Amino acid sequence: MTHRKSQIVTDSLSVSSAFCTTWQFWHFPFFASTIVSIHAHKVFKTSTLILHVGVARLSWRNIKSKLKRFLTLTRLKPFDQWNIQYAQKGFSRANYFLSWVQQYFLLNEKKILDLGCGKGYLSIETSKIAQEVLALEVVDRTLKDFKAKLRGSEISNVSLVRADATHLPFKPQVFDAALSYDLYEHIKYQQALLNEKFRVVKTNGCIAFSTGNKMFPKDRHTGLWFVDYLPERIANLYARTCKRRNSYNVYQPFYWSLKSIIGKQSSHYLLDGESVLTMMREVYPNTFRRFGGFACLLNSAAKVGIFKFLTPKFFVIALKT
Repeated sequence: MTHRKSQIVTDSLSVSSAFCTTWQFWHFPFFASTIVSIHAHKVFKTSTLILHVGVARLSWRNIKSKLKRFLTLTRLKPFDQWNIQYAQKGFSRANYFLSWVQQYFLLNEKKILDLGCGKGYLSIETSKIAQEVLALEVVDRTLKDFKAKLRGSEISNVSLVRADATHLPFKPQVFDAALSYDLYEHIKYQQALLNEKFRVVKTNGCIAFSTGNKMFPKDRHTGLWFVDYLPERIANLYARTCKRRNSYNVYQPFYWSLKSIIGKQSSHYLLDGESVLTMMREVYPNTFRRFGGFACLLNSAAKVGIFKFLTPKFFVIALKT
């Protein structure tokens, strides 16, 4: 009898271990605070199954190792170093975006506004073809770094302005085009941002920008899975728990919400996700190859016309009529 009880307990611990491993592996860190253990006890001739729920705190090291395993299995591990790649490929990415814009609106010898210029990749590349570029940034430190970069160069047609993109200090219809790269998703009041862009651009001028996609499962800014699908408070808790940032202040749109808000401003516009896939192949070739089977899935989605819903980001262009 003692031997049989010991065997039952051993079997129950194996079941418990497998169940807990599955629970920790598939759920997010902040959801994994509860471990369910099942112990089967056989007393005399009566079999009883008792479910015990114990609260335990999982170690971050254990969670992190399982998340790494998850990333490897889904072949999206290359996105872990997106920030490094983003900095290294800044000029290549800006050049590709400008080439895309030029297909629909020529920027040659035009007066261009670059909103959220950051480190100046887009402004510098635009200065090679435009007559004048005004680079706008709200963060002092970023603006000073860009100004220092310009001092050591031969660029003379780029001016810097510190201002809020939702309250532009310009008169109406001043610029031929307003560009921005990955600014839109960092602005909470996106309608105000678009209103200002259309206000300062001349009639028959162009508004072009890129933004992330809420439908893409992994956030490019934090590397967190499904964080865009969560309510704001839970997303903030998720970000803090994973020690990525104090709050998750990224406001990426869905395809249909972006289409709706742009459609209210212009009757001539384009939301392009497929070109982003081409950019990934050309600007990030090593990363794209490392996607393996997932890259094939993206290519298939593009062929059947649904990639625009699943793309990591959108390219958007609209004409002011």
